[in-house]
Amino acid sequence: MNAPAKPKARYSHSGICVTDLQRAINFYKNVFDFSEGGQLRIENEHQAMLSMEGNILLDSVFLRNGGLVIELLHFTRPAPFGPGVARAFNRRGLTHLSFNVDSLEEMTKDVLAWGGSVLADTRSRFELPHMAGEIIFVTDPDGTRIELMAFPQDVTMA
Repeated sequence: MNAPAKPKARYSHSGICVTDLQRAINFYKNVFDFSEGGQLRIENEHQAMLSMEGNILLDSVFLRNGGLVIELLHFTRPAPFGPGVARAFNRRGLTHLSFNVDSLEEMTKDVLAWGGSVLADTRSRFELPHMAGEIIFVTDPDGTRIELMAFPQDVTMA
């Protein structure tokens, strides 16, 4: 029997720029049970790859939760910039991460305890064809939007 063909592209990771690397590590490890993996330090030799000019110093840490891998990117030079608030859903680009959770109440307490924010007005009852549950959006300490989904079974739309 032949082995299945290797897909042309396979998920590796998603990057999140953060202003405080240790705070972000603590948030994702303590709120979402990520474990810490490899680390990199990137300096000026990769300016073109990063689409940046000038003096660059970037520390990155990879975190894993099951098959999901995120890379936390902390720039010492140049400093991170941007509004640090949840992006609008109709803004092009990545809009959010999403997690199945057992309890919205427990998770939102953890989010707040580790420096994130709860977008309370986003809490909604949501009906899927085969079950109903609740969804709320939160942010990490740097404003990355995260969806928390509490349904009787984990939701995967794939």
